[in-house]
Amino acid sequence: MNLVQFQVKRAHWRLWDFEAKLLAPFGTTPARLDMLQCIAVHGAPTQSLLMWKLGLTAATVSKMLKLLDAHGLVLRDVDPADFRRRIARLTEKARALLASVRRVILRSGIAAKAQARCLVDIPLDPRRVTQLIEGTRRVQWALNDRAVFIPEPASPSNPDLVRSFAGDELSLFRQAIQYCQSRFNHLPFMYILET
Repeated sequence: MNLVQFQVKRAHWRLWDFEAKLLAPFGTTPARLDMLQCIAVHGAPTQSLLMWKLGLTAATVSKMLKLLDAHGLVLRDVDPADFRRRIARLTEKARALLASVRRVILRSGIAAKAQARCLVDIPLDPRRVTQLIEGTRRVQWALNDRAVFIPEPASPSNPDLVRSFAGDELSLFRQAIQYCQSRFNHLPFMYILET
């Protein structure tokens, strides 16, 4: 194993762990969220489209959809345009979950701050983020991974004010902030203030 492989592997594990713990209070995982977001973007996609967009095998997509169906998050139907194909649709429960994640994690600005801190970069300099994305994309393509799905961006266009949170969402927001603070306490104090 060379240095690039080692560092990409370690970064992947740490980022996955960070995202998994951030999403746990919502009752979802990074993989489930990716699948739900992809279905939301494409309406009622076929399993083949999900395989292509997420870079997954047919068996993995089928297993994930069965799991999401069992949790009441998706409905799997026969495609009315072609009875040989299956499509996936979100349930209201899934739409509510995505809306909550979007408000509490994305629109509040938590995701943008977490992204900046994970990348150890100040958001005002997007060139460094772009360079990192291009570099990791080259590694992905070199390893013959052609997944093309792009999750919703972390940067909020019009941030939601914390005042708009109530009940469960306020609790989720506070948990997310507390978790981010505990994960990034190793960074310099001035850096945290600047991001």
